[in-house]
Amino acid sequence: GSSYCLPEERYVCPTLVLNPPMNSRLMKEEIFGPILPIITVKNRSEGIKLIKQMETMVGTPLCLYAFTKSHKSFEEITQSCRAGSVLRNDALVHLGNGLIPFGGLGQSGYGACRGPHSFQLFSQALPCM
Repeated sequence: GSSYCLPEERYVCPTLVLNPPMNSRLMKEEIFGPILPIITVKNRSEGIKLIKQMETMVGTPLCLYAFTKSHKSFEEITQSCRAGSVLRNDALVHLGNGLIPFGGLGQSGYGACRGPHSFQLFSQALPCM
């Protein structure tokens, strides 16, 4: 919790927030820090509906983390919801792989960076004849 944070050192400890109010700043703004809201839902349909509702309120998520044992559920989520990246049963592994692109859609930014994707994104081809 916050008792382990050190503002003078600009350190925020990793924090999980279970079922935050949907009208809280945490759920209305992009998160820049080690804070992960966890929202539990009764079923897959409720989860997909919530994600789509959040997209209209705050934009497309930079990352979508789906925790499910079911391949069918994961496929339905990825086919129904937009996100910059989607992870199954994990929330950090994609950050450790410098070869896969990382980027958002809409308010989270367009494009993808890291590895060869960064080179292409920030380079301009110069045709010469």
